[in-house]
Amino acid sequence: MPMELIAVWPPLFGALAGCSAFAGGQLVLRMPARVGLFQAFAAGMVVGAALFDLLPEALALHGPATLWPLLITLAVLIACLALARIARAGMRGQRGTIMPLFLVLHSLMDGASIALAFQLTSTAGWLVALAILAHDLADGVNIVSLSGGRGRARWWLAFNAVAPLIGTLLGGSLDLPAPALSALLAGMGGIFLFIAAFHLIPDSLERCPVWAATLLVATGLSGMAAITRLIGAF
Repeated sequence: MPMELIAVWPPLFGALAGCSAFAGGQLVLRMPARVGLFQAFAAGMVVGAALFDLLPEALALHGPATLWPLLITLAVLIACLALARIARAGMRGQRGTIMPLFLVLHSLMDGASIALAFQLTSTAGWLVALAILAHDLADGVNIVSLSGGRGRARWWLAFNAVAPLIGTLLGGSLDLPAPALSALLAGMGGIFLFIAAFHLIPDSLERCPVWAATLLVATGLSGMAAITRLIGAF
């Protein structure tokens, strides 16, 4: 693929990822009574993105004979839990700031991951970009659900919409080796699992019946598995 096209694709995908997240957030803002259902479906997609895309990519980049990416994922998951406990103990009124901030930083990492993957090969870039696009609709749902108020949600949604584009521009200026990119993807996987397991699923269970939440989590998980398999086929 010509270098000119390789340089153009990451910012384009970054902009599309921001639009996808913004659309997901608007769905929640326009139908607040269905937030629990959106959260459950988003949780399934987020877990699916971690298990079927981010972690396999991290292992493939680092090499099949090592478990370092999984250890990084576990370390990030534990760190997120510790930060959440500190937040609950000392900043109870800031929950609507800390978790959306995590998601905006994650969106920056999404964009950087797209740019860095294109530095490896064009195929890797397309796979990572399309997988991120597939679950960014859920990111918009997440950020609105965790923002604590419609006014705050709109601001965080706007920040989150531009974050992937900024991330691609930052990532395009870096030249990371494959092991470093592997660590980045593994860390993103840990953040995804934390958000799903300790925020989205518990919150959805408070807002909708258990059977509905379970069905939607399974649907989101299955959908992400199918999308990842479809992307891999190409």
